[in-house]
Amino acid sequence: MTGLVHPLHSCLGVGGGQGETRPTSRCLPLLQNDAVIISGRKLAQQIRQEARHEVEQWVAAGNKRPHLSVVLVGENPASHSYVLNKTKAAADVGRFLHSCLCALTNRTLNNEYLELI
Repeated sequence: MTGLVHPLHSCLGVGGGQGETRPTSRCLPLLQNDAVIISGRKLAQQIRQEARHEVEQWVAAGNKRPHLSVVLVGENPASHSYVLNKTKAAADVGRFLHSCLCALTNRTLNNEYLELI
């Protein structure tokens, strides 16, 4: 198997006795590497910058501007928070990405959903 991550069973060989297991020699470099701390905020910022650049290039090439549309049904606070974060992320990409939020109640009829879409 190639790659940086190996399943545990492929990295453990039979050891000295009675079913003892120990890392095989091909997995030792994986086990000896230091841990890497990843900054989620910095990584997210980098991804947003890359997305902003790609969207700018897309629009500059004459393509339609990307659009995020969300239909939110009900009053679940967790859903509202999730959608708010998505619309903020879309706004963070810049003026090249628009978003639209349509909030509906639980009493909205199916045909009203279909008309909205």
